[in-house]
Amino acid sequence: MLSDQETRECLLCLRIPLEKIKETVETLLPAGHDPAAADRIAERAAKLISTAYLKDRIALCGGRPSVLMAATIYLAAMMEKGVYVSQNKIAKALNTYVLSFKKRADQIESLLGIEITSLYQHKRYICPVHGETFNCLNDLKAHLWSKGIRSSSLIRVKMFNEDGILVDENILKKMKRYF
Repeated sequence: MLSDQETRECLLCLRIPLEKIKETVETLLPAGHDPAAADRIAERAAKLISTAYLKDRIALCGGRPSVLMAATIYLAAMMEKGVYVSQNKIAKALNTYVLSFKKRADQIESLLGIEITSLYQHKRYICPVHGETFNCLNDLKAHLWSKGIRSSSLIRVKMFNEDGILVDENILKKMKRYF
């Protein structure tokens, strides 16, 4: 585990002040949030940056500091229970693109050997009409669309239970004529 001083030194090398991370996290969280959660997210983001930096300095150097900061704030927020910050909101706050920081987040995850899954992400999705299993929601949508089920574009991740079964009554009613 890194000390606070080591963390600050790594952040300084990458031109990312800890205060900027804390300030950004504060602006991203909704009004009335737990101030302790904001501190935990900022500290965790700083630790992720410094740990990854110490593991592979070359991999983290050369990119924009704002992209690195966005990636670690995103990862840290996903690790915090009960907190959700949208990718678009992070990108807008740090003047970067979602794709840029998602690639950097994936790089940090693989570099540190961690796997962080979203609260609204499932390992599988089951087709409500045919019972086939898909690893990606977009694959399920494409499958349903190819079968002529046009209401599939309305499907969202939140409409599934933890087993990957579609449970949203409104969308099921719209799809009922295809069953």
